[in-house]
Amino acid sequence: MYCPVSRAAVHKRTKEGKLSIFVYHIKYAKKGLFGKIKVVRKSPYVYIPVSEAIAWRKEIEERAIRNEEITREELVGTNPDWRGEFLEWPKKNERPSLYDMLREDGNTGLLDLLMNELILKLNPDKLPVIRKLQAKVSEEEIKKRDAAEDELIKQKARRRKGTK
Repeated sequence: MYCPVSRAAVHKRTKEGKLSIFVYHIKYAKKGLFGKIKVVRKSPYVYIPVSEAIAWRKEIEERAIRNEEITREELVGTNPDWRGEFLEWPKKNERPSLYDMLREDGNTGLLDLLMNELILKLNPDKLPVIRKLQAKVSEEEIKKRDAAEDELIKQKARRRKGTK
């Protein structure tokens, strides 16, 4: 990529007259249903000169340095931050599992549902035992959640009254 910009930025710069583009329309003759010859046009090929794209990139870099968004040392380095390293996604074995993500977010209801579905598929005979275990855990969680909600309600009431 010669210039880190969006399509909309290219269109805008072209309309302003700051960027040259060359558009080629491929035309060919085709006979219609009743033998009439039509001129058909395919999607155009649009070419942007590399030299103009490189000059635009340099202009963007100079503006970023002038606005102190990036330093010259960061820019001169082999790979500046904005060139797309963020696109290097972690490998599959380095990604967190769905189970871990749901645990972190606290979405235990969805997690329980997924686990029940998995258990039903793998071994449907063990579902009653697991439901009993979940019931014990969920009673404790419900008590904790109720206590936390009561505390939040009390805090909101105190804030409305103006006391903390």
